[in-house]
Amino acid sequence: MARKVTPEMFWARIDFSGDCWEWIGSVNAQGYEQVKYRQDGKFYDKAHRVAWLLLVGEPPPCLDHLCRHRPCVNPDHLEAVTYRENMLRGASPAAMRRRASHCPAGHAFTPENTRYRRTKYEGTRRDCRTCVRVQALKRYHARQEARLG
Repeated sequence: MARKVTPEMFWARIDFSGDCWEWIGSVNAQGYEQVKYRQDGKFYDKAHRVAWLLLVGEPPPCLDHLCRHRPCVNPDHLEAVTYRENMLRGASPAAMRRRASHCPAGHAFTPENTRYRRTKYEGTRRDCRTCVRVQALKRYHARQEARLG
């Protein structure tokens, strides 16, 4: 069973010297701050969630670090968002593709020029209709040339 961390012990593990309140306790492999804190029968394992609990109230399911500094536990640097929004704000390939305003060929992703399709591993994928038409034409001409050829 985890040793119960008191609020005094929790606040002693934070460096308040900068704008970000830096967690100086242990961190996990992903760089997030680790703590074992129990309150009202609930278990919290991330220090930024404990800071939110102690200063704001019950934390929402997902908190985003606006400062992009994972060891920060300052509630002013946290925002309650959906899991999807949190993932899309990140630096993953899917998030970067979603933020792109143009396809690799330079065509704008406008409502008229964007096609959405479901994929097995990526969920919904966004394609440029202009590029899809160009590729379809290339395939058509290659088949015609091979057939006549």
